[in-house]
Amino acid sequence: MRKTCSKCGEAFELLPGKPGFVSVCPSCTQSPEASARKAADGDRQHREWAAASRDYSRKLERTRTSDLVLESLGFVKVLGKSFTVMVPKDQC
Repeated sequence: MRKTCSKCGEAFELLPGKPGFVSVCPSCTQSPEASARKAADGDRQHREWAAASRDYSRKLERTRTSDLVLESLGFVKVLGKSFTVMVPKDQC
């Protein structure tokens, strides 16, 4: 049976045997500790994602910079099956 929460207005499925009120969704009937734990877990996941994104950006920038330096020295990128090699332009 679909109901609408009187606190947040979100539609939810009313299940027999579950704790809580008939007019309030399960997320609104959670204890404050559970809500705080859920928010802290979301914050932790966001921080981990942001750190991974920063690390990837830094790695990408280092790769671009090193490629530009090697290119200015006269090297060309040659792609292999499992690796990439920079070789002098005159040997291509």
